[in-house]
Amino acid sequence: MKTSSLLRAVAATAAVCALAAPSVSAAQAGKLRPSMIVSTAWLADHAKDANLVVLHVGNKAQYDSAHVPGARFVSLADVTLGQGESKLSTEFPTPARLKAWAEGLGIGNNTRVVVVPNDSILQIATRVFLTLAYMGAMERTSLLNGG
Repeated sequence: MKTSSLLRAVAATAAVCALAAPSVSAAQAGKLRPSMIVSTAWLADHAKDANLVVLHVGNKAQYDSAHVPGARFVSLADVTLGQGESKLSTEFPTPARLKAWAEGLGIGNNTRVVVVPNDSILQIATRVFLTLAYMGAMERTSLLNGG
């Protein structure tokens, strides 16, 4: 008897969530941030901007073979604690360490950042993007459309 009550509660919750999802999406539609994604044409037009930092995210071999001119290399190890430092493999470094990392790449309070993902490792680019958002740079960070 208790199991059927629990199942009904779960089913009712799922139904409410399913019905609410379209309205949430519609409410958010007016809040798109087109600058979150930039084109290669945009990047070419802004390549010489003094406050622009381009981050090539992925593996070093690909970076060494070809990357956007002026792009700085970033790997997952730059935005996570290592296995020896934490039991959690993707734990965020301390804010002080993240600040030092960003400053080392030339990222400051007024820097526009474009994250260029390695086409086969989009998850790392996502992590870098979220790390920059966590640090307060969400409005100034974009992904290169098409990598």
